[in-house]
Amino acid sequence: MATLLRFRLSKIAITCDGSQVFLQLILSDENRDVTRFLWYKTTYTPDGKLCIEDEIVNYRFTRLPLGFTSCPFLLSAAFCELASMYKHTYPTANKHVKNNTYMDDFIMGTSTDNEATILYQELQQLTCVVQCRY
Repeated sequence: MATLLRFRLSKIAITCDGSQVFLQLILSDENRDVTRFLWYKTTYTPDGKLCIEDEIVNYRFTRLPLGFTSCPFLLSAAFCELASMYKHTYPTANKHVKNNTYMDDFIMGTSTDNEATILYQELQQLTCVVQCRY
């Protein structure tokens, strides 16, 4: 709630939606077991028809799937960690990422055009570090 209230006090607003970023978060090997799911093995016949076999195959996600209750938190935590890693390179972005994240959105504001430009550029460069686009 504090993020939304601070946002309203700013002269210039910047918002970023992070919903498309979830699939870019890679799960570590030890966390992939909790995303395990079962699927029937499928093959195609020579004439192109789908054939579902009786064998069940065990799969694991390698990236964070959408729909987990913890997804917004994990995305926010990942970006806070990224901002901390580059806090000396992108100090303005670091401050705003840590204080102005709501669910999977960044809701930020500045008081001058120059601050907004610097913040926007730093956020773009910070997300480019991990080849991620907001």
